[in-house]
Amino acid sequence: MLRPSVVFLFAVLAIVPCAAHAGDAPTYGASIDLAVADRTLKNGLLVLVQEDHSAPVVSSYVFYHCGSRNERQGRTGIAHLFEHMMFNGGKKFGPGVFDDLIEGNGGSTNGYTSRDLTAYLNNFPREALPLVLDLESDRMAHLAITPQNLEQERGVVKEERRLRIDNEVSGVMDEALY
Repeated sequence: MLRPSVVFLFAVLAIVPCAAHAGDAPTYGASIDLAVADRTLKNGLLVLVQEDHSAPVVSSYVFYHCGSRNERQGRTGIAHLFEHMMFNGGKKFGPGVFDDLIEGNGGSTNGYTSRDLTAYLNNFPREALPLVLDLESDRMAHLAITPQNLEQERGVVKEERRLRIDNEVSGVMDEALY
């Protein structure tokens, strides 16, 4: 295993030549001014809305301020595990229903975990907005956690780690840097 100092040195050597030419890079396009409305709900949820009526589609992003940086050594993968658990239903909607309803309404859904946050993305026809808000509300407030689905998702997360980190050439470096 590479020492962190070697990984850091490699990263610096890879970045320095790029930084030297950064001032030479031309800028393209005009700046974009996005009017964003914000509102904090009574429960503390911050809602940001940027309207664009050019297509009858809604894109929603839900961010939780928890990621791998909130984990302790020897207790890692919990944020990623709960990213997966969020698709296992709640009180009102059962396991798999979240994906089925969004995709059945012509949409798509996904999630990811980073060092700083866990995010959930949904793209769907605007007519499905009330349904998607209901789905998000259910999983935010009533996440269904059972020993069975927890163990199943734990196995999935471990397999993802094996494929993306343990068996990837850059996996060790990415893990050391990020």
